[in-house]
Amino acid sequence: MDTTGPVPLMLCLSNNTKGLSPCVLTGEISQMCKESNEPIYITKNGYGDMVIMSMELYEEKMFMLDVHNKLNAAEEQIAKSKEQNH
Repeated sequence: MDTTGPVPLMLCLSNNTKGLSPCVLTGEISQMCKESNEPIYITKNGYGDMVIMSMELYEEKMFMLDVHNKLNAAEEQIAKSKEQNH
């Protein structure tokens, strides 16, 4: 995790959710994901438990991962080609 950027948004989970509807919590978390445009780190009992993000952010991350993987594969092909030609 990049420690030089802004402080990540963190939520703490508790086993005590008396009086809170899971649907309300889901809606609020969904809204937070869309508004923050950053992954939200969820902790449980003070330890990292999961990371959630909007679908738009997820799709963007997956697209960029695919681009990086393709660039790495192309760079490897170029390096192999140079080795074979020498």
